[in-house]
Amino acid sequence: MLRQVISQVALLTTALSLPLFAAEDELTLEPLFEQDLPVVLSATRLKQPKSEAPAAVTVIDHKTIKQLGVRSLAEVFRLVPGMTVGYERGHTPEVGYHALGGENSRHLQVLVDGRSIYQAALARIIWTDLPLPIDKISRIEVIRGPNSALYGANSYLAIINIITFHPEDQLGVSLSHNEGNHGIRDSELRFAKNLDKLAFEVNLKAQQDSGFEKDNLNRPRFDGFNATSLSSDLVWHQNDNDYFRLQFGHSNSNKQIDDLEPNEVTPYHISDIQNSFIHATSKHFLSTDQELALQLFSTYTKSLESWQTCAPQLFLSNELFDLYTLDADYTDNVFIPALPNVPPSSGDTITDNQAQLAYLRLFQNGADIACGYANQNLTEKRVDAEAQYVSTLSEQFRLVSGVNFREDTAVSESYFNGGASKSIVRLFVHAEYKPTADIHINAGTMFEDDSMIGKSTSPRAAINWLYDENQSFRLIYSQASRSPDLFEEANIRSYRLRNLTDTNGSPITVNGNDDFAYFYQHVQSSGGLEYEEIRTWELGWFYHNIENGIELDVKIFNDALCNLLEGDTQVDEFNLVNTGKMNLKGIEAQVDWNINTNFRLWLSASKTDIYDNSISYYRRSVATNTLSLNAFYSLNEQWSWYNGYQQYNDWFNVDFQRYDTSLQYEFPMKDYQLTAALTYQHRFDDNHLLDLRSIYSNPDKIFATIRLEF
Repeated sequence: MLRQVISQVALLTTALSLPLFAAEDELTLEPLFEQDLPVVLSATRLKQPKSEAPAAVTVIDHKTIKQLGVRSLAEVFRLVPGMTVGYERGHTPEVGYHALGGENSRHLQVLVDGRSIYQAALARIIWTDLPLPIDKISRIEVIRGPNSALYGANSYLAIINIITFHPEDQLGVSLSHNEGNHGIRDSELRFAKNLDKLAFEVNLKAQQDSGFEKDNLNRPRFDGFNATSLSSDLVWHQNDNDYFRLQFGHSNSNKQIDDLEPNEVTPYHISDIQNSFIHATSKHFLSTDQELALQLFSTYTKSLESWQTCAPQLFLSNELFDLYTLDADYTDNVFIPALPNVPPSSGDTITDNQAQLAYLRLFQNGADIACGYANQNLTEKRVDAEAQYVSTLSEQFRLVSGVNFREDTAVSESYFNGGASKSIVRLFVHAEYKPTADIHINAGTMFEDDSMIGKSTSPRAAINWLYDENQSFRLIYSQASRSPDLFEEANIRSYRLRNLTDTNGSPITVNGNDDFAYFYQHVQSSGGLEYEEIRTWELGWFYHNIENGIELDVKIFNDALCNLLEGDTQVDEFNLVNTGKMNLKGIEAQVDWNINTNFRLWLSASKTDIYDNSISYYRRSVATNTLSLNAFYSLNEQWSWYNGYQQYNDWFNVDFQRYDTSLQYEFPMKDYQLTAALTYQHRFDDNHLLDLRSIYSNPDKIFATIRLEF
């Protein structure tokens, strides 16, 4: 592991030894908060007031995140209208927007300082394994809608851009600890120092809890996890505007998995995930009107997951494996159910001859039980490089363009029978044009060439009408795509059992002299999949009144999703095809009202209708209504109090209702800042959350936090 990290550092250092330039979203954050009108970075890769942004944008700042008192990054997104958060397991949150929320967040693009954390091997986002302390997040910008025109495939339903503090923004030492029920125990240490033009930061973090305690049948769960992470951030300021930034992070987690396959010997096994990255950016102003930016990062994820399982030796024999290759349906539904009697004919001579060999194998120790260790270990690597050029041609016209190259590699004997890889080349351009003071036009497109899937183009256009100084209207049309992942397109799935023994633990062989054998079921993707596509229209109204402290955003949308992947992805059946479709329409709104300096209200709500859906799953994945009511109150300089209510209706056939509160007190101290907090969550319903197995035996979650900063 250390050798890999050193090689990544060497690669990045060599590539960045020339003058390097950072993306515009790496601009110093202070000017954003000094302006009267709220500013966003992510909608167009340009700084824009929200009234001029061609997108519905939710901005969640550091103060809001801190007041929420959450332990998990995913929980923050409950504030976003139309966004859902559920759990496949206690350590596996799933975040969705409008639809398809239970699919590993695979239809979202998630960026951390411009670095995509979407993992292409299994199309997933591993939220709990990010080496990213929540306290380091400066702000989160959520683009509520597709934007493949700027961020490429997988920017399909929404884009989450997480922007972190620079080290000089959080100088000093910070120590914090959480302790609560459900096995909650977290600790964090941060140290940041400024040395003239150089600033650096180091973060250490440990987190654990016991997850869900029971399933819908009241059976006990084994669902705990613990994780540790180390991250560092270094910024060198060449001058007031230009800087070089290098970030590194590594995390290691152990998660209990109790629901993989019925023949597992123990009640659960451990999934061990190591996740690391190194990320370099730099920025340079060529002139007052031109910027050139470069970004380069590399990620490495290694997942180790093995378990002991037992099966009849016939199921591990070459004879049955070959029969399954010839006719999987006959093997599972005719041959095996007929045993120990002579199975009927398949109607095919070659298949019948192989069936005869498999039947004879039954009487050659085929009924004896063999045990061994299976695994679904996986190693993923990514290298991503991007160059971006921003030019202000006049007061009315700005242009951003760039090129991106990405290479993804995955190694796994269980998922790919070795390995799979693909590369992607992207070219993008976006223009902002202001023909008049109150009419702003934005248009752009992305050309993408995926070596495995093919070429795609994603255009996007918007017009904003600044009706007056307080409000604006926007009309947006966008096309976006999602490319099938390596598993969906190039899957060769089988399970090899090693260290074979009989039920007494004595070593045995099943096929000749080998100490391993393949389970008979195996499958391979047929390939030839196409991009999933979405076409969306949006009409929006943005209202902002500085004097009254009110910000309101309303969005009416109509989304047409097509070419969706449908089918099974199991080891006994893998038949994905681009036949899925659905249409979504609805309305969502967000209100952020600073009633006074001490009291703030945040309201978000959505209503979504689905129609013309090809399968019932799409209907279940849509929450017909979402509601988030939040009140932030500062009693005085020491006390602050947050109260929130979250609700989803008819999401995967159940309703979700939860009350959250967090009370924080800052002790008055001269040279130190000591803060204590108590956070409480209560579920009003006793339903599962996304998955039938995801049920807490105790509807109340409570934990205390203590933080010392100096």
